[in-house]
Amino acid sequence: MRAEAVIFGLGTPGGAEPSGGYMQALSDSLGEFGLELMAVSFVAPDEKEAEGAVRLALSRSLLVVTSGMGGQERIEEVSRKVLARALGKRLVLHPDLEDKALLPKGARLLTSDGHGRPSGFWLEREGRYIVWLGEAAGRGSALRDIIPPELARALSRGRGRKFSASRTMRCYGITAEDARRLLGDISVPDGDIGFSSSLEGLDMAASARADTREKAQKLLLELCAEIARKAGDSFYGTDGEGMQDTVARLLAERHMTVATAESCTGGLVAKRLTDVAGSSVYMERGVVTYSNRAKEELLSVPDETLIKHGAVSEETARLMAEGIRRNADTDLGLGITGIAGPGGGTAEKPVGLVYIGLATPEGTVVRKLHFPGDRAAVRFASSQMALDMIRRYLIS
Repeated sequence: MRAEAVIFGLGTPGGAEPSGGYMQALSDSLGEFGLELMAVSFVAPDEKEAEGAVRLALSRSLLVVTSGMGGQERIEEVSRKVLARALGKRLVLHPDLEDKALLPKGARLLTSDGHGRPSGFWLEREGRYIVWLGEAAGRGSALRDIIPPELARALSRGRGRKFSASRTMRCYGITAEDARRLLGDISVPDGDIGFSSSLEGLDMAASARADTREKAQKLLLELCAEIARKAGDSFYGTDGEGMQDTVARLLAERHMTVATAESCTGGLVAKRLTDVAGSSVYMERGVVTYSNRAKEELLSVPDETLIKHGAVSEETARLMAEGIRRNADTDLGLGITGIAGPGGGTAEKPVGLVYIGLATPEGTVVRKLHFPGDRAAVRFASSQMALDMIRRYLIS
């Protein structure tokens, strides 16, 4: 059965359009009730425009989920006023709320958000339901955790409904066009695959629908297994798993250690690896050797190499990786040097040029890369590629 979301706050100071992760979480939660998120409307806190969006959603969907983004009190106030008008109800003080907020008459509170505060409220009109989520709940809480049993039973009634299940398959090193070609012959009844690209790589949102929750989950597992098989070495994780999580797990499983020597990334690879709990098992040390002097003193990169080839060169990246591996006595050594910008580039060595070296027991490999974007984008893309080089070595 059909559900919609109406999000207040787009285009306002401090407001923000919900992320793909938020919408995925909402879609997953609705799927547990046999509901499918069919439409999403982003509206500014303009009462007339917002009321029209809510009325339209109520006219065509069993459930309408509304929330405010941006944390602004005015957004929440306007959204409550709009719901009351669209439902033909007065705003009244709710006796069970400590702050005595005005809610549409007849509103029933959702369950606690974990801190003793209601997560929102819900109403019913002529067999259709509307749920209003507060700021915290509106950012991805599972609906099953906050919807009371009475509403859960109402949403689960009816014949012919479809249950949905979804998972994001994360890849690096392939484009959406590559993925469509690789997955072209995959066919799953009531299944779907969506694509979105970012500096982290390519995310493939896999979903499956069936007449029971168990069947939907089974179809999803089959679909994801086929995606992973066809994506091969490009596949690195699922849902919110980052490249650093995958690399951390592989290093720990293989009882291997790593040390990093970074220049243009300023320690970002080391930071991402140590963001993962238990990193002391595999992360020995990380140094930021920004100057030539630091490269000479801490990594034993010869002065003549820096003069002849430059700090940003294949030769320097190789010696950085080998130097940190030798000094730290680790299984792997990583060296990164490049020009993150916005200045410092030349015709020969433009902004975005990066060399990444990986020293291993079998030898050292160096990759020459050129990343587009601003300073932050170049640094993150460099760290992602460096982590992927470690990952691919570990699974080879």
